[in-house]
Amino acid sequence: METAVKLARQYQVDRGKHMKFKVISRWTSYHGNTLGALALSGHTGRRRYYQPLIQHTPHIVLPAYCYRCPFGLKPESCQLECADDLEKTILYEGPDSVSAFMAEPVVGATAGALVPKNGYFQRIREICNRYDVLLIVDEVMTGIGRTGRNFAIEHWGVAPDMIVGAKGLGAGYYPIFAVITTEDVHEAIKNGNGNFVHGHTYSQNPLACATGIAVLDYIDRHDLVARSAKMGSYLLEKLKILYRHSMVGDVRGLGLFAGVEFVRRRETRETFGPALKVNALVGNLAFDKGLIVYPGGGGADGVNGDHILIAPPSSSRQDRSMSWWPSLTRPSRRRNVPLHA
Repeated sequence: METAVKLARQYQVDRGKHMKFKVISRWTSYHGNTLGALALSGHTGRRRYYQPLIQHTPHIVLPAYCYRCPFGLKPESCQLECADDLEKTILYEGPDSVSAFMAEPVVGATAGALVPKNGYFQRIREICNRYDVLLIVDEVMTGIGRTGRNFAIEHWGVAPDMIVGAKGLGAGYYPIFAVITTEDVHEAIKNGNGNFVHGHTYSQNPLACATGIAVLDYIDRHDLVARSAKMGSYLLEKLKILYRHSMVGDVRGLGLFAGVEFVRRRETRETFGPALKVNALVGNLAFDKGLIVYPGGGGADGVNGDHILIAPPSSSRQDRSMSWWPSLTRPSRRRNVPLHA
């Protein structure tokens, strides 16, 4: 995520927009654990200890959180007020100072698979275009087919200026991330400085790149993106059985990326006290029964709220063989990409 922020900043400078440096993000979001990424994140519990070290960054106060709509509206009466909050924030900060807006298409760790209403990201794209602001989407969790599309943002037909992908690209076999950007951003830097002033010790690691190629080949060969869409519908349908438990307030998700939110009282959506650690208790009980889930808290207001994320493997048991592993030792014949790329 910090690579994307630096890329956005250099893009603005190399095209002569030196005053554009602010990156707006959202509360009820998570973009990473390093100080720069924590500054962009909107999760009070994760930021609390390091607040004196965190640089101030502007945030949209109102998240796209239909279950806990900050306006008290129902989806049928919503006019995308939460999206319009971006325009208010840009105007408050000054359009000439805003470089980019960053968001997760489907919020993951902080609130448990929050899916925005259709039209939200279309409105966000319009606002970014109006004020010459880059749109950066954090697809670290949702990218590479997890939601039933290659990238979750595709569900709304929106083309961002940058996509950040990671987890699904390596399938857990090796650490890898990628920042994908438009030709406009690339050309501005190419014709400006000519070099992106950034890098890490293990950037362009050949084993990581070979892993990513093998994973993409495997996903393509087994049509796992379409499978994620199909099995995701089945998963969400079956998860609704959980409503028989009074502590289950909401079940939501997209593809094989689902969330279950827990409440003390369903009628009022009152949360459990954070000291009870309900999300961890549920997660541990699930683990004891052989199910791995991702417990999380703080979705309601940054401190209160409990949920779990459920993200099953996208491949079937028959698919999950190691027959593809030798492809890590050679370039992909299909994409013809050398190992040193």
